Amino acid sequence: EPGRVDAILGALRDAVEIPFTVKTRIGFDSPKVFDELLPIFARHSLDLLSVHGRTVHEMYRNEVHYDCIARVLANGNVHSAAKAAEVLELTGASGLMIGRGAIRNPWLFLQIRQRLRGESVFVPRGCEVLAYVQALYDAVCSPNVRESAQVQKMKKYMNYLGEGVDREG
Repeated sequence: EPGRVDAILGALRDAVEIPFTVKTRIGFDSPKVFDELLPIFARHSLDLLSVHGRTVHEMYRNEVHYDCIARVLANGNVHSAAKAAEVLELTGASGLMIGRGAIRNPWLFLQIRQRLRGESVFVPRGCEVLAYVQALYDAVCSPNVRESAQVQKMKKYMNYLGEGVDREG
């Protein structure tokens, strides 16, 4: 509902004194509404706009609509330095926003910069990955929570990590 989005952003822009950032998707059921939303975002002087390249309905199931997000920070399925370079080349976007890929690989930002500079890309060793898993556990788990609940939370993160493991190597 572009009209409601416009009203909400207007009210927030008037109320917010800190940098005003918005992360949104390209639409609810269809990416066709995205072209209506862009002028609304521009009208409200956002400090940063990040757009997830799928609709709410698509969740994480469908391919990313890179054609829609080429006009903003690109994101969606950026999980490696090679994919980052591909998305930047494909979209012409001025930057990337990375979510799950950074949880999977905290070295990703370094690796992207290295690849874009034409340098060898850092590959973490097993001990570095283990240290990351331990640090992640310490960061997201609370001593006030049952261990079984913490293990369930870590399973989600371990799934992200597992997707990044080279099955050939």
